[in-house]
Amino acid sequence: MVLVNGQPLDQIGISDRGFNYGDGLFTTLVCRAGVPLLWSSHVERLTSGCQRLAITAPDLTLIRAEVEQLAAGDDCIIKVVISRGYGGRGYAIAGVGAPNRVLSRHPLPAHRQQWRQQGIVTVLLPQPLGSQPLLAGLKSLNRLEQVLLRQAAVSAGADEGICVDDAGMLVEATAANLWWRANGIWHTPSLERCGVSGVMRQLLLDTFAARGQAVRQLCVAATALDEADELMLTNTTFGLVPVRRYQQREFTGWPAISHLQQELAEVMA
Repeated sequence: MVLVNGQPLDQIGISDRGFNYGDGLFTTLVCRAGVPLLWSSHVERLTSGCQRLAITAPDLTLIRAEVEQLAAGDDCIIKVVISRGYGGRGYAIAGVGAPNRVLSRHPLPAHRQQWRQQGIVTVLLPQPLGSQPLLAGLKSLNRLEQVLLRQAAVSAGADEGICVDDAGMLVEATAANLWWRANGIWHTPSLERCGVSGVMRQLLLDTFAARGQAVRQLCVAATALDEADELMLTNTTFGLVPVRRYQQREFTGWPAISHLQQELAEVMA
């Protein structure tokens, strides 16, 4: 089921700027028994993203009501897309109408529990993500790089691919944030140049900060992963997923990841 500006439709006008230019942003929520998990974090992502893109922020009370309408008391995924709205040809935004919002419901991936319990296979992708500090951290509608990178990972026989930027620095996976543990300390790439600042990533940063536990956000090359004792990927849909193989290296046990999974089980469907 899909709602377009609150109406049960499955199409949007061809002049929508999200369709034409990727001019907008999105967030993906997991609902448990119809209740969106980590709602305040998703609100912050939508609000700050709209501010950065100079898009009029949506009515969040209305979006919450529509999320609950679509979820209908079930466990599911709701994707919320905000585009700048309808406008004529050209990149200038003068004269563009009100933002469009599109909410769609999707089933939870059947293999998410298997990934959490058994881990996944990852490879380092040779194609870099382009650096663009203006968009760094945003989950914008411009996902063509990720489409191509995911295909490269699939072609390599992997579940996910680890991405670097055009300077060879670690960024993220194609659809998740990257973490590794070395010498008892968690590390994650800095996202000042590119990448998506995920809701689960922020939750972990907040969790570690509340404990007074050090976390290093670094701009480092992929060789840093050679020192990792444990490696994991995080996103809202799958939660915390251990990596069982990266390139030719095997990881087993992952005790620190298992502990985090148990600690944060309440916010992962």
